[in-house]
Amino acid sequence: MLCFIEACGAENMKVSTRIIGGTEVQPPHRYPWLAVLIDSDGVFCGATVISSEYLITCAHCVNHKNDNDFEAVLGAHDLTENNLMKYKISETIVHTVTNGAAFCRPPTHEGPVEPNIKNCGIANENGIRRVKRIVDGYETKQLEYPWTVAVAYNKVLIGSGVLISNKYILTAMSTIEKIFKKSDYQQKLFKLIIGAHDITKSDVNKISCSVVKIVSHPSYDNPPYDYNFALISFECPPNKFDESLHRPICLPRKGNSYKDGANAIIAGWGKTKQGGSGSTTLRKATISVVDEAVCKLYYGDTLTKRMMCFTTTSGDACDGDAGGPVMYFRNGRYYLMAIIWYYKCGNSFNPAINGDVSKVLQWITRLTQIQTA
Repeated sequence: MLCFIEACGAENMKVSTRIIGGTEVQPPHRYPWLAVLIDSDGVFCGATVISSEYLITCAHCVNHKNDNDFEAVLGAHDLTENNLMKYKISETIVHTVTNGAAFCRPPTHEGPVEPNIKNCGIANENGIRRVKRIVDGYETKQLEYPWTVAVAYNKVLIGSGVLISNKYILTAMSTIEKIFKKSDYQQKLFKLIIGAHDITKSDVNKISCSVVKIVSHPSYDNPPYDYNFALISFECPPNKFDESLHRPICLPRKGNSYKDGANAIIAGWGKTKQGGSGSTTLRKATISVVDEAVCKLYYGDTLTKRMMCFTTTSGDACDGDAGGPVMYFRNGRYYLMAIIWYYKCGNSFNPAINGDVSKVLQWITRLTQIQTA
């Protein structure tokens, strides 16, 4: 890699020997680009000065933090000194492709931290600016995932669903089961909000559709939530459903398998934290597949062949996201990997469990006549 910044990477002292095993850096500020990130508990990560405005660090260091939760210490040698140069973070940008790097921008520099910059610029085309988080996720673009459906009962959001055709959505049975148990249950109070971004605002692309029929998987068992799927057929107002806008997600191949660590995307209007309020706008986050054998160490025999485990990468599902999509991108298209149902709201090291759609394709095809590869 070529460096186009004059004096970048140059030590403040030239030495001819290196010491294996590590010793204190001498003289102080020999590596002036080194920085540390601190919060109320002390140092939690390192960082590197790459310009007069930016630091770079690992994304996992800052994914669970707001910009006002931590500071950057620049130009330090002994962190116990009283005159440390601490800087507030004005903005954090997490890389969206690998979720492995993050840029932090502190204010102007002084003292020994002086990167010598010539004709430098920072492009944000490959980054997402952090907004208020849905358990460490990000707000989506308008109709970025048009198949994500808000499921409401009596004007209250109860979960999400996934558009799989112009007549059906797929969701988690556990999401709507509790509504059936209401003594005053009325199917006409169920509404599917399709094409929404902000569920509180009027939008020409947003349509409210009526539920025609709800079909639970015949083998659904609660607990342990095996076969936790439900198909909902719907009917929209005449001439409102636009197939060029309200596109369904692709169904996976039968018997699909996914590698340990494979990334997937979740989306929904769920709570931004456990016990908090729901998001009015559609949010997304990245999670990763956990190997079945590893997941069984946590859940034992309660984990069935219809279940998949995931761990947090850049966010987690929470209340209100259940029934929504776990999706993966392949060859220019998004495919439905799983249905969200057991979530942790980012508060547990245990993997989250979701329903593997590839294991119930025969049932979906029989009821909907949707052909799959």
